[in-house]
Amino acid sequence: MPSNKKAAAQQPVDQEARIAQLAQQVEHLAAALENAETRLKEMGIADATTGLYSYRYFLGRAAEEVARADRFSLEVSCLMIGLDRAGLEGMLEVARMLKEQCRVYDIPARWGQNELVMLLPATDLDGALTFGERLRLSVAEAFADHAGLKGLTVSLGAASYPTKGVEDAQGLVEAVDTACYKATQAGGNRTVVRG
Repeated sequence: MPSNKKAAAQQPVDQEARIAQLAQQVEHLAAALENAETRLKEMGIADATTGLYSYRYFLGRAAEEVARADRFSLEVSCLMIGLDRAGLEGMLEVARMLKEQCRVYDIPARWGQNELVMLLPATDLDGALTFGERLRLSVAEAFADHAGLKGLTVSLGAASYPTKGVEDAQGLVEAVDTACYKATQAGGNRTVVRG
């Protein structure tokens, strides 16, 4: 009998020790997760300001999607979205709208100070233009009477791969960048197709 009392008295101590050990493991895992999130940001996957993908990550994914398009005889399209008026608040609002409107497999990214870019896998140029026009019109409508960003609009450049003159992911990005610049130079609040 005395050994049963000893075992019963020892059992709560063992459970408390196990609970303390598990709590310590949870704290360690939480710290490891926080470190991993920090490393992802440092690796350049996410843009810390907009929450979209980073420029560097986008370029890698664009190359992958172009290779996939080649392998499976698909098209991949791209849009460059330039704010017609500079400003961080406008960039954040347009980035939010872009995230809300994109599909799960689209790749929205911050491109520059006042530009965003969007890769649309398995999408032809007509599909990209439909998406782009929907975004352009929703931005114009949302900011028509906005107190701080009244009249904010965007200009878009659109291109698709494979097309003549677009040989790879870099060529696709250069095509939409040039088209977006032309849209801006033509007065803004419009979409220009590479051509």
